[in-house]
This record gives sequence, C-alpha cells and structure tokens, in this order.
Amino acid sequence: VSTGKQADGSYVVYFDVTGVQEALLVLCDYACNETYLMLQSGDPGDPSDPSDPSEPTGPTEDPVLSAILPEYRAIWQLNNDLIGWIKIPDTAINYPVLQSKEKDYYLYRNFNGEENIHGAIYAREECDVLTPSDNVTVYGHHMKDGSMFNNLDFFMKKSFWKDHQTFTFDTIHERRTYQVFAVFKTSGDAGVGYPFHVFVDAVSEDHFNQFVADIKEMSLYDTGITAEYGDKLLCLCTCEYSKWNYRLIVVAKLIETE
Repeated sequence: VSTGKQADGSYVVYFDVTGVQEALLVLCDYACNETYLMLQSGDPGDPSDPSDPSEPTGPTEDPVLSAILPEYRAIWQLNNDLIGWIKIPDTAINYPVLQSKEKDYYLYRNFNGEENIHGAIYAREECDVLTPSDNVTVYGHHMKDGSMFNNLDFFMKKSFWKDHQTFTFDTIHERRTYQVFAVFKTSGDAGVGYPFHVFVDAVSEDHFNQFVADIKEMSLYDTGITAEYGDKLLCLCTCEYSKWNYRLIVVAKLIETE
C-alpha cells in the first residue's frame, strides 16, 4: 500500500492487487479443471440434489407397460383391448381374450379389429376382468373348423371334465387358475333362457347363492363341487346346436392366483 499527494492537496491510496489477481486465477483454474475432470469421468454429480443439472435424464420405463406380465407385453402393444389369455389343456382353446367398451365389438371382428366371421374371444363389456367381478362372462364362436370355443363341447362329457377340471385364464396383470364346477345349456333368446350373463356382481350373499344353486340345478352332471359367497366365477359361453339358438356354458371358479 502507498499514498500520493495530489496538486489540490488530496491524497490517493494505491493498493498492490497483484497477489489477489494471482489467487483468483488459481481458484478459477482449479474450478474449471475439476469440472472438466468430472465431465470426462462421467460423474453425474450429487444425486441427492434434485436441482443438480448434471443428473441423467434418460428415457423412463412406461408404468402401464411394466405392470403387465412380461409374456403379454408385446401382444398388448398390438391391441390395448387385450385383457388376458385363456388356455384349456387338450383342446384348441389357447387364445388372447379381448374386452371393448362397445357391446359385442369383437363378435365378428378379429384381434386386429378387422371384420371376420370367427370373431375373437372376448369378455362381456360390463364385467371387471381385472378385479374381478363376482361373475365374468367370456364369449367365443362355435366354429365348424374346431377353432374358437368349439371345444367347450368336450365338457358335456363328465369323463372329459374329470381329467380337465382346471384351466388357466390369466389377466394381463395376474396368472389365474380356475376349476370347472358346472356345465349347462340354455336358450339364447331373451326372456326364455337363463340370464347368467347379466349376473355380474351379487347384491347380497343370498343373491350369489341363488345364482350358484340355479347353475348347479341346470348342470348336465354333478361335479360334487360348488362355489361359496366370495368366490369369483367365470362363465365361458358358446353356441350349442341341439336346439335352436341354444348356448353351452361352462362355469368355473377362481382357485389360484399368481
């Protein structure tokens, strides 16, 4: 530090800042070098700091897709109406199950939504397949070539049922096993046939028990198995040709989830 007197009698103080400048340059050089080394090493910075601009921002996994069972993700991406998959051993029944909000949308449309006489296997629109409802109804055509739900006919023989009491109907989120406990026929005419399909959720325990009793009474044979209030039912329905406009219904209850 030095001083000097001006012509008007005032004084000026002079500071030597050479050392300060050198210190600032060293500090700046250090900071820049540390930043460079961090970038070169790929260090993203402090992950605990949400404001850290160096935190990676790569693509995140789709939570909807990740919730779907791995084996069904690819096919679900082809058609988001996919709700599950049904497979009955020793039959040709091994199909995706679709569900649309539009009534009978897949009655004469295939998996791709294209018009097709075979249609697709689909769940009734009012049913909640995922939760599930107390009763879920699934439809499929009885095709002459043996496809779709044609092979439900096999269950008309008790001998077949004895060796094929269980089958799988997975949802896109959960693997499920069902056990068949009744098989019956009814008219498809409104006001004539038994309205099994309109039973979705029981309003009471008595309501549920009456539905099960009705089905057991109509069953083609006694399986010795019943369903209790709280069980979740599944009705598989196809056309039946012993009488005009008849339906064959295979009724099962959920016994295992995974």
